[in-house]
Amino acid sequence: MMAALALALSGCSNIHPEGVAVESVSGIRLSATLAPKAAVTKAVADNGDGKITASWSPGEKLSILYDYDVSGIRLTSEAEVKSVDASGAATIEFTVDPSTPDNTACELIYPSSAARDDGSGLKSAEKLLGRQSGALDASLDVRVGFGTISPTTPPAGLAVTTPLAPQYALFRFRLEDAGGTAVTCRSLAVTVGTGSSAATYVSTPAAASGEYYVALPPQLASTKVIFSAIGDTGTGSYRFCKEVSFEAGKFYASTLKMTAQSDDAAYVPMGDGKKWSVRNVGASKPEDYGDYYAWGEVAPYYKPGHAYDDFIGDANWETGKSDGYDWSSYQWGDGSTFSKYTGSDFSTLQAADDVATQKMGTSWRMPTLSDWEALLDEADFSWVWVENFNNSGKNGRLVISKHTGYEGSCIFLPAAGHRFGWDFHNAGSFGYYWSSSVDTVDPEDAYDVYFGADVAFMSYHDRSYGFSVRALAE
Repeated sequence: MMAALALALSGCSNIHPEGVAVESVSGIRLSATLAPKAAVTKAVADNGDGKITASWSPGEKLSILYDYDVSGIRLTSEAEVKSVDASGAATIEFTVDPSTPDNTACELIYPSSAARDDGSGLKSAEKLLGRQSGALDASLDVRVGFGTISPTTPPAGLAVTTPLAPQYALFRFRLEDAGGTAVTCRSLAVTVGTGSSAATYVSTPAAASGEYYVALPPQLASTKVIFSAIGDTGTGSYRFCKEVSFEAGKFYASTLKMTAQSDDAAYVPMGDGKKWSVRNVGASKPEDYGDYYAWGEVAPYYKPGHAYDDFIGDANWETGKSDGYDWSSYQWGDGSTFSKYTGSDFSTLQAADDVATQKMGTSWRMPTLSDWEALLDEADFSWVWVENFNNSGKNGRLVISKHTGYEGSCIFLPAAGHRFGWDFHNAGSFGYYWSSSVDTVDPEDAYDVYFGADVAFMSYHDRSYGFSVRALAE
């Protein structure tokens, strides 16, 4: 489990808070004893296949994080379990910097892979597991303890002041439909809590499964949990409104009665009074990118079959669009003056210029700025980054409803990138989706929603860019 440690010099990771490496010097090798692992539940008991066990094993590794000096430099030493006695206590060995003073406070993290850089160059315990493998393995059994290091005063070593304790509750979810038949899904998203404090965990095994293991942070007060599954034939959803509590170190087994949403469905009611299309305009599946449109235009600039070319050659543009997605191709203006949507005539696309209406029918329209803003409201929806959606190789955001009676209803927005000039940019990393609202102050821009793995917010861009479109049903 824990990452290897025996760092005699190169094994000691010296990182300054600003990310500047500190020169390593020969270290002091120490040994210490850890109490037996607490077998709190069967979740950490030997399950017969060599995965999570309730006892230490030689070769397991943990991280020891300690402050080097008052300047704030924090070091990481990987400790390795060398032996285990009859009582289950483990002897570990690790190396510390020779200048480390006695009684230096430290944090112990198991497995060592659970120690992370918090973005400032300092390492700490991983508090959000995020994407999980979907299997019962060591990565789910995160334990944290505290102690002090004394390199020189006998007996030199590590004094554990707070035993390593489990940080998460472990769940095994079995998926079934309403009739009790097993449901096979490619991933399971679990949202814990509501509003801005909600956190979502995505369990994605190597292959589709009907059983998932998920580690969740403890909830000692009543909380809402929402489940959404990605299936072989669409997006299944389980609407779960019950408030529950669960404790770290405990094992829970539950059966989720999933309701299926077919790939052939036209839209998903998300509980906000709106019906969102399950796919982009021009796409045949929820994970497909679809086509790219300049704002207020109802046809792509490229010829069929060239939507995703990295560079589109002269022969593959429609007539009059050979400059690609640029002001010289744009129907309604040149970037400085406009014949329509000037800032004083219309603030929202007319039906004749709304590609959702023109491609899908009069009951469909592009979302307004307000529609997208409502979907971005953390109190009502979770935006979860998902990789390899439906085993398609496509990444994007799964938008999950928290509205009462619609919990778990979701749509997938692929990170389809965008077109600018002749080129194709950021597919698989970022999504750009037009709204139907023009910026009336700066009418060369229209509003869009922009997202990646770590961001999701309203933005605005030149109307000549080629962005994705997701429709709403009236």
